Amino acid sequence: MKNKILIPLLIALFAFVVVPSAALAAQSERYYFNVIQDPERPPYPDAVFAAVESQLYVDVSINSHATFSFHNNNLFGADNEFFVATSLYFMDIPPILDINSHDIFSQIDVAYEYDPNPGTLPGGKNTVGFVPTENFDPESPPTENGLGPTDVLVIKFDFANNPDTSSPFTGDDLFEAIDAGTDFDIGFHVTSFQIPGFEGQSLSVHLNGNGGGGFDPGPTPIPEPATMLLFGTGLVGIAGTVRRRKKMQK
Repeated sequence: MKNKILIPLLIALFAFVVVPSAALAAQSERYYFNVIQDPERPPYPDAVFAAVESQLYVDVSINSHATFSFHNNNLFGADNEFFVATSLYFMDIPPILDINSHDIFSQIDVAYEYDPNPGTLPGGKNTVGFVPTENFDPESPPTENGLGPTDVLVIKFDFANNPDTSSPFTGDDLFEAIDAGTDFDIGFHVTSFQIPGFEGQSLSVHLNGNGGGGFDPGPTPIPEPATMLLFGTGLVGIAGTVRRRKKMQK
């Protein structure tokens, strides 16, 4: 009799814990940024590369939409690693993301707005073929409202329609485009350095297309239909077993 209750209970737990976790892990990736060295300027100090390329990253997660969570992970605000990521640029050709659907979420001290005229990626001569199509700028003053130490900026998009299939692009399409790095890229203008030998200077970065491995974006607030069906199956099994037990006791 214990097994008749245990099995449906395990089904319900599997639906609510294992299934969502597996789905999320398959549709999430963390990417870091590479510094773009301007060949017309002296080589940047090694400490600049070390700080920026280890602390500035974006978590990309897919549900019914694409969510980009940008982080400046200088947790202690150390002066010798201090910088602020300001203007944010997307290169999306042809568009995988529906820019008109964007939603911006941020902390109180981070404030960004969409700029329909992206211009060019600043901070030095562009040597990586980055052609901005979209731009998000921090509100003035940018060094206070940009992405400073410990700050987080989240932008969510719906997927644009794929002209080849007449249906929306998918998370697989997005990850493939990021890894290829030719038609999809993300760049930042990075300023306000306090790193010795580079104080007050600025530069640009773009995505390192080699993902740093899947991450856990947290529990999904709305379980998918298949998960709910599996969970419901477990509950029905439990309820049926309990009713049969009560009848036998009577």
